[in-house]
Amino acid sequence: MKKLKPNNYLYQLQINKLHKTMTTISTQRHLYRFYIIFTITCAFFLFYGSTILLSTINKLQNDELVGKNWIRFLFGLGLITYSLYQAFTYFKKTPSVRIKNDTITFGDSESFLIKDITDITFSTKIPFNKTYRNDLEGMIIQFENGTEKVLYDDLYKNLWEIKSFLYQVVEQQQAFQAFEVNQHESVDLTSTETKVFDGNKFTSYREIILGVFLAYFAYSIYSMTNNPYSPTIIYILLFLITGIIYFSWMMNYIIIANDYLVIKNRTIWFWKNIYVLNDIKEIVFETAGKSPNAIRIITKDFKSTSHKASTLSDTTWLQLEEQLNIKGIEVRNEII
Repeated sequence: MKKLKPNNYLYQLQINKLHKTMTTISTQRHLYRFYIIFTITCAFFLFYGSTILLSTINKLQNDELVGKNWIRFLFGLGLITYSLYQAFTYFKKTPSVRIKNDTITFGDSESFLIKDITDITFSTKIPFNKTYRNDLEGMIIQFENGTEKVLYDDLYKNLWEIKSFLYQVVEQQQAFQAFEVNQHESVDLTSTETKVFDGNKFTSYREIILGVFLAYFAYSIYSMTNNPYSPTIIYILLFLITGIIYFSWMMNYIIIANDYLVIKNRTIWFWKNIYVLNDIKEIVFETAGKSPNAIRIITKDFKSTSHKASTLSDTTWLQLEEQLNIKGIEVRNEII
């Protein structure tokens, strides 16, 4: 990739300053994928570790089973240490990023000139924390002095804005123009030819588990019909709804029409995401440990969304890849 030619962007900066419309973009951490997951994870290990630690301290003071309690003490201390390590890792690897005119700043004080960027990888898998999470989708920015900065898509709410800016200014060497791909709420597929990529619900173990789950709780509710106002029924219903949402979240399938790619859910029919094929920059078939395979859609504004598709077989993924290639869409297959 060529380095930035200042003629275009720096000249535009001077024009922007004259009109008082200077470019400023700042990242925000994602509410769910960063704050909620981070809080739940750290709170679990911190609470569990503290409980073990406090219970063993009392026993150690009374000289009760000293050897065994020392092991429990160290185990509890290890869980607290791990919790603090997770907190440190999350914040260290998701610094705030701010672009203002000709500089990009990471955290509070580490700043670089945009013209000193030598290379950018906009979409790739990057290790995050091998003790807890698998590789995550992200970007890598390299500078003249050898510094390398890694940013993870899913942990930020608006990293796509940073990517879009750098793609236009550094990669295409153009003045920045903010844009966003339009979202589509509905599309009529009845009058067009479609190809459906789905799995067999009778051989998908997650759908089998969901079926057993529904049958068990339906029987539990039925057996309590003689006492319909029991609080237990409410708890069962809440647990049932939570289970349906959890399993359904992983049961998407894909439809390709002439101009659209549609992600639909097998269980909750009104869950769907619609993409115009011309708006798609890249598609990634990805997997994460024991989680089901997923399709990640990266649009031309660099927004990135992953959809689990647990019922698709390897053969179906390959057929989908072939069809997307026919449509002229780049596919990064990390599954097969």
